[in-house]
Amino acid sequence: MTKIDITTRRVRNALASHGETKDAAISVAGEGGLITLSGKVASQEVKEAAERVASQQEGVVEVINDIVIQKDDIVERLNLPTAVPPQQFQ
Repeated sequence: MTKIDITTRRVRNALASHGETKDAAISVAGEGGLITLSGKVASQEVKEAAERVASQQEGVVEVINDIVIQKDDIVERLNLPTAVPPQQFQ
């Protein structure tokens, strides 16, 4: 097994066991310490956590975070706003 494979495996294992990222559909690709994250997650917080967790693993030199934040399907299908502007309550 090469060092690249070990680093990629470390990142995958860390994401799979971390509280914020364990249930997320995140793919990990790696080469020469360069890790690329992709997939869809529910929030910006999960996206940031994935990058943070990946960057903390031994052998990681750089993380490219191509993860996409996926809106809730119901909100998107009904074309509803994700938040109500405060002026609507006045």
